[in-house]
Amino acid sequence: FDHVVARIAAENITAIDIDLSPLISGRGHPRQKAIHRYLDLMVLHRRFEFPLTISSSARSVLGLRAVREVAGLCSLFGMDETDVREALAGVGRATEPRESIVKVIP
Repeated sequence: FDHVVARIAAENITAIDIDLSPLISGRGHPRQKAIHRYLDLMVLHRRFEFPLTISSSARSVLGLRAVREVAGLCSLFGMDETDVREALAGVGRATEPRESIVKVIP
């Protein structure tokens, strides 16, 4: 994921998902690598303002996380609580159909 893809995502209003499962279940180097990649992603998000979503890849109810826990994990790579709430709400915005480009004029 680089600046070219970030620009295209912003132009096409395509949401990019941050999967927290490497932070939740990973240990050592894989967790550090994920944090570093998410830091880079946040730099591109602030520059190009493409939509973000957050997921945990939970397989059951036990794998779900509260908003405060998600905010704590996301603070590791520079997101504050308002950014987290906006990204969690972004799932609904990403699945809503966009306005049609073609408009019928009576």
